[in-house]
Amino acid sequence: MLHFALGIITWFHSLYRKGSKTVPRIKQPKRFPQYLKAEEVPLMLTALERRWRSLFTTAVFTGMRKGELLALRKSDVALKTGTLRVGCPLCQGE
Repeated sequence: MLHFALGIITWFHSLYRKGSKTVPRIKQPKRFPQYLKAEEVPLMLTALERRWRSLFTTAVFTGMRKGELLALRKSDVALKTGTLRVGCPLCQGE
């Protein structure tokens, strides 16, 4: 029984390999990233719920990544000097 099952798997695998060589690949057009224009930023920020505005404002004006933003702590923010300390991203853990 096992020999029969392995034979079927081998047969399907050979069909798949042969078929993949004969099927032409469809070329996908390259998509370029779309960025917000300067005049769109205030519109986007006012459209957000109030609780999300500070996070998105920080993201837009600092260019920080998602993991860096979510890993920020109060101790990373220095309001007197106007600086942010970017540490390890959230995805790396501690």
